[in-house]
Amino acid sequence: MTIKRTIGERSPLFQKLLFSYRKRFQPAVIRMEHGIRLAVPKSLPEEMRKSLYKEQHELPELELILACLELGDKVLEIGSGVGMIATTCASICGAENVTCYEPNPSTRHVIQRNFDLNSLEVDLRSRALATQKGTIDFYFSDNIVSSSLIDQDFGGKTEVACDDIRDVIEELQPTAIVMDVEGAEIDLLPTATLSGVSKILVEMHPGIVGPEKVEELHACLERQGLHYRRDLCRSKVAYFER
Repeated sequence: MTIKRTIGERSPLFQKLLFSYRKRFQPAVIRMEHGIRLAVPKSLPEEMRKSLYKEQHELPELELILACLELGDKVLEIGSGVGMIATTCASICGAENVTCYEPNPSTRHVIQRNFDLNSLEVDLRSRALATQKGTIDFYFSDNIVSSSLIDQDFGGKTEVACDDIRDVIEELQPTAIVMDVEGAEIDLLPTATLSGVSKILVEMHPGIVGPEKVEELHACLERQGLHYRRDLCRSKVAYFER
C-alpha cells in the first residue's frame, strides 16, 4: 500500500462535502486522506464515528506518525484504540515490524477489521502493559479512547491480563514506541530500559496526572538520551528522539 505522507491538502469545500456525504450515508468503511481504509461500525460511540468521518480522530498522533516513522522502524504501540494509528504504522514500517497492545476487549474486532481491510497481518495482543506481569484493573468509558488503567470515575471496571513492559521491550527490541494510555505513561516509561529505542511518540495527560508528573517524565526520558523535539510536537502529543 502506498501511504501519503502529508495530509490536510484537501480544500475546505471538498472536506465539507465529504463529511456531509459520510454523515448522511454513514458508510461502514472509509478511505482516509493518507490512503488507509478504516472501519466505522455503528457499534462505535456517535462522537467517535463523527470524528472518524471528519478525519479528526487522533489527528495529532497521525501527523507525527506520518512525519517521523520510516520503513524498517520496529514499532511497539501501547494503546491501540480502534487501530487507526496501528494500521498507519504497519503501512509505513511493514506489518511484521509492528506489535500492538490494547486491553479493551470491546475494540479488538474493530482493530482486526482495520488490519484486514488493509491486508495487514499485525501482532495484536489483547492485554495491557504494566510494571509487572499478571492482571490489572481496567476502567471503561463510554468514550473508548478515554478507557484507562487509571480510575477516572467512569463507572465500569474489569480485570485484564497484563505483561511487564520490560519483558516486552526485551522480547521485541523496538526502535519506536507509540503510546496513548491515558496517564499510565508516567509509570510505564520510567520503568522501561529504552537504550534501543530511538523514537517515542506519547500523548501526555497533564489533566489526569498533573503537569509536575509530565515534567518528571520529560526529565526521565532526557536522562535516557531521548530528547524532546518541541518543533515536531502536536498538541499534547510529545515526540522524543535519540
